[in-house]
Amino acid sequence: MSGIDFVLETYQLNSYQNFYLEFSSKKFMQRKYYNIIYKNTPKSSGNSHFYRHIINIYTKIKKNNFLAIILSISIIFFGICGCSSEVEKPAIAGNMQTQNIYKNDTILQNIVELQVLGNSNEIEKYLTYSEAKYKIHSLYALASIADSASIKAMHKMLQSPDKNVRLAAAYAIGQLKMEESEAVLLQRYQSETEDFVKEEILISLGKCGTYQSCDFLTSINTKNNSILTGQGRAFYYLANRNITSDEMLRVAFNVLQDSEISNEVKLNFSFFLLTDNDWDLEIYYDIIKNELLTGNNIALLANLTQSLKYIKSKKSLELLKKILKSKSDYRIKISAIKALYSFSYLLTKDVIFEAVQNPNSHIAIVASEYILDKGNSIDVPKYIALSGQINSIKARSNMYQAALFYSTNKKTITDKIISGYNVTSNVYEKACILNALSAAPEMYKFVKDITFSTDETIISTAGIKAICQMRMHPKFDKIAAQVKAQTGEDLDLEFKLIFKEAIASGDMAMVYYSSKIINQFNENFFNEFDNTYFITNIFNEIKIPQDILAYNELRKTSLKNISTTDYANKYTVEKYTPNWKYICSIASNQKVRVETNKGNFDIQLDVNTNPVTVGIFLSLIKENYYSHTYFYKIFPNYGVFSSSKRGDSWATKNIAFANEFSNKNFTEGSVAMENLSDNFLSPSWLVSTNQNTCLSDDYTIFGQVTRGIDVVHQLEIGDVIEYIKII
Repeated sequence: MSGIDFVLETYQLNSYQNFYLEFSSKKFMQRKYYNIIYKNTPKSSGNSHFYRHIINIYTKIKKNNFLAIILSISIIFFGICGCSSEVEKPAIAGNMQTQNIYKNDTILQNIVELQVLGNSNEIEKYLTYSEAKYKIHSLYALASIADSASIKAMHKMLQSPDKNVRLAAAYAIGQLKMEESEAVLLQRYQSETEDFVKEEILISLGKCGTYQSCDFLTSINTKNNSILTGQGRAFYYLANRNITSDEMLRVAFNVLQDSEISNEVKLNFSFFLLTDNDWDLEIYYDIIKNELLTGNNIALLANLTQSLKYIKSKKSLELLKKILKSKSDYRIKISAIKALYSFSYLLTKDVIFEAVQNPNSHIAIVASEYILDKGNSIDVPKYIALSGQINSIKARSNMYQAALFYSTNKKTITDKIISGYNVTSNVYEKACILNALSAAPEMYKFVKDITFSTDETIISTAGIKAICQMRMHPKFDKIAAQVKAQTGEDLDLEFKLIFKEAIASGDMAMVYYSSKIINQFNENFFNEFDNTYFITNIFNEIKIPQDILAYNELRKTSLKNISTTDYANKYTVEKYTPNWKYICSIASNQKVRVETNKGNFDIQLDVNTNPVTVGIFLSLIKENYYSHTYFYKIFPNYGVFSSSKRGDSWATKNIAFANEFSNKNFTEGSVAMENLSDNFLSPSWLVSTNQNTCLSDDYTIFGQVTRGIDVVHQLEIGDVIEYIKII
């Protein structure tokens, strides 16, 4: 066994990282040693930078056993002495730490507390400290607060001699998305020597740059995987802001067809194809098809499949149908259904009818949504027949809703739907059935009676949402006129009275949805009521931050006619104070086991990057807050969402904790907190079911599924979180 073999088999992941970081510029690594590292490195978001850089030096690997032996001795020596320069790097987005970095470090604790308070001025003072870790944590704290007043301080940190400080600065600048940073970033890129920092600079140019950045990015011609990754992700951010060019497509497809470039890198170039731009991809069809037939990266294949929506040809349609009939991963099939939106319903309904019967609920849901959006009255009998053959409660209710929406004989269908409501004992199925009835505004009385009489908040929330959708029905005015002619009822007034009752109920889900619909349809809503005392009562009942969404919508509604200045001053948020004794006791690799009715999965938490979030999450676990809650929402190809104690998304815990952003990316199995409002996180959480770079900027990613990801993919609406165990 050679010296380097000994090192690679003796040392674990951190040593692999140190091995690369210290010696990647040397041209002595053997191909077989690269393979050892490659195969033994988990491909998680925490290792994404390292993983890409290992790939990046693949072409530099050359045989030299003499240097390998010297290197082995050096690594062993520095490992024993603890003198590696990387050991002191803070655990921010991609850097693994073996210890809790907040233990006995009151400065880091102070930075976190200032971040919780949103005090960017005081945080900036730590940028003057000599130790790089304080600058790095301060920059990520400023990125989380997103105070534009800090932009100059961030610009200054781009000149730091420490590469990791520059990385954090580049990320923080991107989070602020200010156009004035473009020139600073472009200038810094030219003088930057570290590829991984250049990567982050390019990403930030995508977030805040103009067409000047677009031209610069498309001019880059490289085989460097870090630079390519930054270029690809920057393309997404530019395109998402409608800054595009044909040259972007040319560059992207040159990368996609290059066999020497890894799928990990190619994936970053595929996201921008999903943005809402009318791309002309006809000339790139063969490249897409070849990758779909030969590739094996699920996320990449899913994105390329969905991009076929821009190629509205017979060959593209046939390829999409072939994918749906194949044994492809369910996420690829979902993307195929989304691509079919560009084609005529008559040309696609055969495969869509098959997809809606798929035993995978995610596929069935997306297929049923397609029918709901693009169906017709002729196929209503087919929708009703199919609804009896579908296992997914959400997909089944969508089929009923489609039948009701497109039918001219609604009575028969509503009777069938109501019968289904009365038979089932599943509260989530009842909620879905109420949503189906939203296609018939004339059924408002049935939905109203259930909404205000039930003790199940899952059902009452679904009921008020259904009533709001009824009011938004594209034919509401026509239906209202017909009802008035037949019965004399004023549907417009009836719905206003329902919304008033919903606000007066004190249920904050009802308050929110009713206020939101009022804001959309009637600016002078409260003028029609002599007594608005019920509004005053609700303002007195509101708890901040728990009810922040309801408060914001209600205040917008009532501002036209009711003075709420006193209430605005009253609601000051008492931010969560970190419990450092507890946080410092949390292991850096702390795991929890989520036990569900479908099986268990483990999550490794990242306390070093997200101390407050992880601390609160574990505290709530100890309180059994998550026991016997549910997965209340499924977004196919995005994620599964946990509920509050209510069973829906509405908080039952009056706790405020702020964003803790870092430059992590959403990968399959990433765990993040739901956003409650600007810089407020809900105690509810989600697990990503796909790699979604486009979500990374908006969520606090605090953990990663390390075991049981197959269980996550099987979860459906209404599945139960029986217990979460700290392991």
